Amino acid sequence: MKWFVVIIFNTTPGDIFIFHEPVFKSREECLVTLWESKEAVKQKLLQEYGEPMPVEAVACLEEEVIKKVLKNAMVDSVNYT
Repeated sequence: MKWFVVIIFNTTPGDIFIFHEPVFKSREECLVTLWESKEAVKQKLLQEYGEPMPVEAVACLEEEVIKKVLKNAMVDSVNYT
């Protein structure tokens, strides 16, 4: 299984950011690395967005869970437009 760091922002469209690198072999490995690298994560988000973003949640999610969530979000988006 592949695990990724996922950041969910407290914004109106509910933006998310998925770190595609590094990829982890377990949730525990992901969580430990996330905890040890929290300043680097903050800096990467600042670099990507150019300003501090309101973070709602930070999670380590398995690849298949991410795919399901994104697929459901796309279906919901189509149904509401």
